[in-house]
Amino acid sequence: MRPGRWLPGLPIACLLLLALPARADLYVCTTGDGRRLSGDRPPPECRDRELRVLNPDGSVRQVIPPPLTKEQRRQNEEKEKERVLEAERARIQAQKDGVLLDTYNNAGEIDAARKRTIAARQVLVERADARLKQYADEKKKLDDEAEFYAKRKLPPHLQDAYEANRTLSAQQEKVKADALEDIRRINEKFDADLERFRKIEEEAARRAAEARRQAEEQEAPH
Repeated sequence: MRPGRWLPGLPIACLLLLALPARADLYVCTTGDGRRLSGDRPPPECRDRELRVLNPDGSVRQVIPPPLTKEQRRQNEEKEKERVLEAERARIQAQKDGVLLDTYNNAGEIDAARKRTIAARQVLVERADARLKQYADEKKKLDDEAEFYAKRKLPPHLQDAYEANRTLSAQQEKVKADALEDIRRINEKFDADLERFRKIEEEAARRAAEARRQAEEQEAPH
């Protein structure tokens, strides 16, 4: 084709594309033994190396990192699992915080709820103590009666009385122990609720102070 002549049948856009120079990217890497390789396609020796893509003018257009090793992939998977777990923990904590704020208006209400909850268990402890004292007194009477049989076998009615006393005492000991364990758990729960409530209050106060500071800075003349 002579200069200045159009090819018949070719759109002008195609002719313009033919006139543009072809893009020639250059792929460059450094091998493990220090050799610098390059080519218009990624050299096979660069499979596990960092690859730089250069523009025709020699500037770096893109840096392609080397593929991850098996250990790096494992570490990334562990990090991703931990990120997901942390997000789930944060979601659950946010739900708990919402319930806490919906339930109590201040720390005093938490302490009042603690006292009400413990009161019922304390009644069980006091009742068990009273019955244990009663059984202890009854055992003392049995011991006094048993003195008459110091060198003889206890009669059946006395043996049965001892056995009943031991059984009833053990039952009340368990009632008391269970109630005390409930009280311990209740205190533990309310301690945690109180600590979390105060942290939420402190965080809210900090955010409010920060918002006020930013507002004052914006309103201050420059």
